[in-house]
Amino acid sequence: MSAALMERRGLMGIGGGPQEISRNLVDTPIVTIRKEDGRKFINQYETLKELGKGSFGKVKLIKHTETGELFALKVFNKNVLRKKRMGTRNMLQDVEHEIRIMKQMDHPSCIKLYEVLDSPDYHKLFLRLEYCEGGHPICTENLPTDPLPEAAARKYFRGLLDGLDYIHSSNIIHRDIKPENLLLTKDGMIKLADFGTGQVLEDGNDLINKSAGTPAFTAPEACVEGDFSGKGADIWAAGVTLYLFVHGKCPFISNNLVQIFQMIREDPIEFSPTLSHNCRDLLEKILEKDPKKRIQIPDIKNHEWLKED
Repeated sequence: MSAALMERRGLMGIGGGPQEISRNLVDTPIVTIRKEDGRKFINQYETLKELGKGSFGKVKLIKHTETGELFALKVFNKNVLRKKRMGTRNMLQDVEHEIRIMKQMDHPSCIKLYEVLDSPDYHKLFLRLEYCEGGHPICTENLPTDPLPEAAARKYFRGLLDGLDYIHSSNIIHRDIKPENLLLTKDGMIKLADFGTGQVLEDGNDLINKSAGTPAFTAPEACVEGDFSGKGADIWAAGVTLYLFVHGKCPFISNNLVQIFQMIREDPIEFSPTLSHNCRDLLEKILEKDPKKRIQIPDIKNHEWLKED
């Protein structure tokens, strides 16, 4: 559909942001909300409790009324998303972007999107997702915290690495790797989540020129102007995540954006003397400031530290 035709049909707003999610992405176009005996239902799912709340939506725990299976339900207010803008884009476009990426993925180390529920007549949009009972391995909102034992950090990092290897091989970069975007199953396995800043690479070319992630997890090459490898930046952020697992804090901390970017580019990284030799060796190789010298995923997987246990 042409931009002019979309505008005439009211599907585009000022600046080019969409006013509705593309219909080809919607699995269920009919949304029925009802209440019975103080319980709330969305189609065939009962709402049990709220799991979390963000700037643009909520996450709720829901249960299938017949099978009893549990899911996480992301709930967005489309009216709010249409009004929130990032340049020429509105936030509804970002949610649509996340849906497109998640519909391409199918891997045990990545959160699965099961269903997009969106009625043009209702102001809310719903994403039915895989539910992880364990929460976050370490939530970045509660730092500093106690370091994890290396055995636990190794288990979580293996899951992160498997998910990262999968999306990179699928020509997708995450762009916001951090513990807050990792979820734990009841079995203690890691799932990579939140692909709102993700990007599908064209022709396998992973050069990008904008950092979309969290400052403390930004790679040195992304702290300055110019193109850089999106996959390399993801690997650096995974290294900061591992550092946080075993130290309880990020290697560089500052409330000043300019200062933290300067620290990331220039300051040496300090390591706890309690780290094992192999753990420190791996961290040093992942947190190599020169992206051309930084270790890559195949060699990370073969590192001695990951072969332990």
